[in-house]
Amino acid sequence: METKRGILLVNLGSPNSPTEADLREYLDEFLMDERVLDIPYWLRKLIVRGIVLPIRSKKSAHAYEQIWWPEGSPLLVLSERLQQAIQTRVDMPVEIGMRYGEPSIRRGILRLLERSDGRLDELRLVPLYPHYAMATFETVVVEARRVLADLGHPIRLTVLPPFYDHPDYIEALYDSIRPYLQSPFDYVLFSYHGVPERHLRKSDPTGQHCLRRLDCCQNASPAHRTCYRYQVMRTTEALAQKGRPARGQVRPVISVSLRSGYVAAAVHRRRNCSSREIWCAESDRFMPGLCGRLPRDAGRNRHTWQGGVSGERGRGIHAHSLFECKPPLDRSARWMAAGRYEVQFQ
Repeated sequence: METKRGILLVNLGSPNSPTEADLREYLDEFLMDERVLDIPYWLRKLIVRGIVLPIRSKKSAHAYEQIWWPEGSPLLVLSERLQQAIQTRVDMPVEIGMRYGEPSIRRGILRLLERSDGRLDELRLVPLYPHYAMATFETVVVEARRVLADLGHPIRLTVLPPFYDHPDYIEALYDSIRPYLQSPFDYVLFSYHGVPERHLRKSDPTGQHCLRRLDCCQNASPAHRTCYRYQVMRTTEALAQKGRPARGQVRPVISVSLRSGYVAAAVHRRRNCSSREIWCAESDRFMPGLCGRLPRDAGRNRHTWQGGVSGERGRGIHAHSLFECKPPLDRSARWMAAGRYEVQFQ
């Protein structure tokens, strides 16, 4: 008997419309997810439904109005276009599902069952997230498993792993920025969403690698398969290598910034630089790639300490260099640098 397979593309989700009522419903489902806000249920309910929703729903509705397309939610419209493009290239049914809002993961699976005459042997789940995180990739897989168990169908689940360093993904990203690299520039900023440090620790299958040692991102470990910070740094490194300037050309400043004030690093490759300088806008924050903690008073005083970054001397990167922490900018400019650190490489 022929094996029947189906593909389910899953993205974050979107409200049904840019109205306060729909935003309240969408945000409630999103923020009440225990893998997004991982605190006790009673406290999560109190914060989300008692504080966040009454305030944020109206503001978010206004923000969605500004980006809403005539066809509907931009994320949903683009996801549908992706589904249609993939469908032309495969001989199995392809549907979309959203972790929050509609069409839900449940609806996507039911649609695949309908298109397979009620029999689906294998579900190929594709979380549309290149990097692993509790609040994105993991919650999609957990919800898909829950829905399959609830439906009671003996469907085998196959999950596409994070594709943060897949050559095709890197190529697609590079193609999207290639036109801008042709013009003169001094600074390249890669911006990713931030995650709490506790999420990194919870996602560590070994329980003793992520954030447990100074060089956790530089030493191979099974934990890297589910480490968001390691994976976004690898994506950036792969892109930087692909766009590496020819010998003799000026090297641009390459920066990695994880939003929400958690982790970030900016890399300056310049000649005649004898040390790596770190400017920190906030104190006692974890530094990705550098894998160390800043002194608590780093935002007020200057310090030097040993770093633990490994690298290849041939590329001008030296391990165990001294770092110097500078005071933050004035209050008016501090918002631009929250959670960001800048590093100069020799």
